[in-house]
Parts: sequence; C-alpha cells; structure tokens
Amino acid sequence: MGGLPFDPLQERLTEREVAEGGSAHLTLLPYALGDGGTHTLHINNHDATSSLYPLNTAGNAPFPLLAQLQTVRTETVATKRLDDVVPHQPVDFLKLDVQGGGLLILEHAREVLKQTALVHCKVEFSPIYQGQPLFGDIAAFLDRHGFYFLDFTFFGHYASETRLGFNSKDRLMWADALFLRRDPSADVKSSQALSLALIYQKFALADHLLSL
Repeated sequence: MGGLPFDPLQERLTEREVAEGGSAHLTLLPYALGDGGTHTLHINNHDATSSLYPLNTAGNAPFPLLAQLQTVRTETVATKRLDDVVPHQPVDFLKLDVQGGGLLILEHAREVLKQTALVHCKVEFSPIYQGQPLFGDIAAFLDRHGFYFLDFTFFGHYASETRLGFNSKDRLMWADALFLRRDPSADVKSSQALSLALIYQKFALADHLLSL
C-alpha cells in the first residue's frame, strides 16, 4: 500500500522525508491542495496551523493557546485539485488535516471521492480561521456524495481565559471526523474493514462489514 502526502511548505516535506527514511511506499508532493486557483497561504508562528484562511484573531482571543497564534508571513501559492493529482484508482484512505480547508479540497475531489472508501478529516466546530467551513458543512457535503459520518477519533478542547486561573478545557473547538462511503461492493467493504481494524482498532465493526 502506497501513500501520497502533500505539504506546500518545503521544510515540512524535508522533515517528513528524514522521518520516513526514503520509504519507497511514499511519494511526497510539494503542493497546496484546493480549487486549482491561486491563493494566499498564511504561515503562522506554529507552522502546523498555517492555512489558506486568515486567523480569526478576535474569536481566538478568549482561548490562551489559540490567542498565541500569529501570522508571521504570507506566500502566494498555486493550488492543485485533488482530482488532478491523484491517479484514478481506488483510494483506501483519504486523510485531510488542512486547517479549515477541508471542504475546499473535497469540492474539487469529486472523482477521487467516487473511488474512496474512507475519509478522515479534521473539522472545526468554531471558526479558528476567518470564513472557514465547519463540521456541519463538511458532513453535509460528504453525505450528498455518498458518505456517512461514523465517529470522532480525536478531540481538541481548549481552556478559556479566566480571572481565577482555572485551566479547565471546556470548549470543543475541533476534532478528527471519520466518514465511510456507502457502497455494497465487497472490495470497498474489505478496504474499510482493514483500515478500521488496523488504524482505529474498531474490530467489531470491521468484522461486521466483512460479514455483509
């Protein structure tokens, strides 16, 4: 099984290449995914939070960890559509962690989605970035394109600024969401079962899918 990781920041790709040790199973591509147009990439002090969307500074202010985020520079990037860079063949596992840009990518990956068994997508419940789509928008789009929401696999809770110094992470801001394609074919069920068992330890569901 091979992988196609994408990252528009060359330093991140270099780190990944070193970490993977030149794995023959990975092809690292220096692309920003999107709609095929030219966009501004907002590069933040924590570069894992860099995004095509500007930070929602006012909305993040009540949360000390998010309030620390600042844009340090911007770059103009030419985005590529996932439909144009992924070979037209079955995709077992599509993971998107793109800081608010998930829906933009999915809207221009309709052919890829027709062949994708499982989508793992970071989603937000409150806008960390200005103008970004939220979980409901992504879930509705994927539902229209043949996927159903299965579960959240990780939660990002944040503490609010308080006068008394309490540090209780009460606000759910984002999560990793898992969607499965509605497809009766044995190949898709087998692919879903393999990912669910090996990545998510959902052994009972994997067994159920294989029995259908």
